[in-house]
Order: sequence, then structure tokens, then C-alpha cells
Amino acid sequence: MPGVLGVLKFLKGKKYKLAIASNRPTKFTRIILKELGVLALFNVVLCADKAPKPKPYPEILWAIAKRLNLKNEEVLYVGDMTIDVNCAHRAGVRVVAVSTGSSSKKELKDLKPWAFISKMSSLKAIVGADLMSAR
Repeated sequence: MPGVLGVLKFLKGKKYKLAIASNRPTKFTRIILKELGVLALFNVVLCADKAPKPKPYPEILWAIAKRLNLKNEEVLYVGDMTIDVNCAHRAGVRVVAVSTGSSSKKELKDLKPWAFISKMSSLKAIVGADLMSAR
């Protein structure tokens, strides 16, 4: 996805803790992240086969927050599908919806995410003074 690598490196450089919450199996998720050359950027990779419950249940996000020693108000979840926004709402964390997945802009906006962006590079502009840094 265009812009993602730059955003990940930017966030990592700012000392943010990065994680993946995926409903894909761990084995395949790790292969994909390794092939893309981004696996090392993530502090936690938690997938449905190792999570208490998969998305849209909130437990996967709670488990990641616990592993990273973060409170809900310190978590910002970025997702591109309605299941992601629903999961974040259920977990009680802020969510940025990105219109790059299989869900339509309308579907995502109707769920009232904390923020909505149309490209990942826009995430840099909204991460800052408004958010508590997960350091």
C-alpha cells in the first residue's frame, strides 16, 4: 500500500510502539510482514489463532495493549475495514479508518471513527500534539 512504509518508519522514529492485530493466521502474517521487510518495525504481532478472540471482538486489542503496557486512551488503532472500526469501538480505543480496504468510504464513515483518512501518509498529520505518545 503506497505510503505505509514511510509512515511506519516515521512512527518508529518517534518511538511509538507499533502492533498488528490480524484475523489471518500468525504463520502467514509473519511471512507477509517479513517479505515486505517490515516485521522488525512491529513490537507485537497478534493474530486470531493466538488471540483470546478475533476481531470484531475487542480482546485482541486489549491483549496487544496489555503486552505493550498501554492504557486504552494511549492506543490508536488504524484499520481499513468495518470490522476494524467495530473492534476498536468495542475495545474503547480511538480508531482511524483508512479508505484503502474492501469497505467503502460511506460504510467506514457511518461507523464514526475518531478520524478518517483516504491515504496512509495522512496519518502523520494527525499523530502529534492531539495524541498521547505511546512511548
